[in-house]
Amino acid sequence: MKTEKRQCAKCRSEIPQGRIEAMPDTRVCVACSQAMGGSEFTLKVQTVESRKEGSLKKGTGTFVEGVERIRKPLR
Repeated sequence: MKTEKRQCAKCRSEIPQGRIEAMPDTRVCVACSQAMGGSEFTLKVQTVESRKEGSLKKGTGTFVEGVERIRKPLR
């Protein structure tokens, strides 16, 4: 297994190897991620209703069609 060293884009401390393995596209350390609200990403979820448009029948719920990850700005 290759170890990769990477610095946090905010505080310049070294990002732990376990975090890099779990989140390969991360740019910040755990502490900075928590300071950003618990994640460096905002999730935009697209949902779909399970019933047909105009139907009076009760649908079985809403299903996730897609999730887009949007990186928060580093401040």
